[in-house]
Amino acid sequence: MDKIERTIQKFIDRLYICNGRIVISSRKELAQAIRDIDPWIPVSEGLPEKGNGKFYRVWVQAGIEVHATLTKYGRWRLDRGKYVERVTHWLKITPPQES
Repeated sequence: MDKIERTIQKFIDRLYICNGRIVISSRKELAQAIRDIDPWIPVSEGLPEKGNGKFYRVWVQAGIEVHATLTKYGRWRLDRGKYVERVTHWLKITPPQES
């Protein structure tokens, strides 16, 4: 079973029937199920912890993807020390899986 199939199964497992209607447990769980398929998180939905020193893949409005960290002041900073503006989405960087 590949990642998408596992995600769909997790999504189905969260459904239940109430008054003859199929319902998901919560909006948060629905957002997580969608995020499992498309892990890019809009900045309007939330940001990573500020000032944690971790780098993330970020998508800039101009259509550029870069690696940046979110400073304790809420600004995205590149590893070269320059700041990037108009970030629309972010994504955790995960290490490759061992085979």
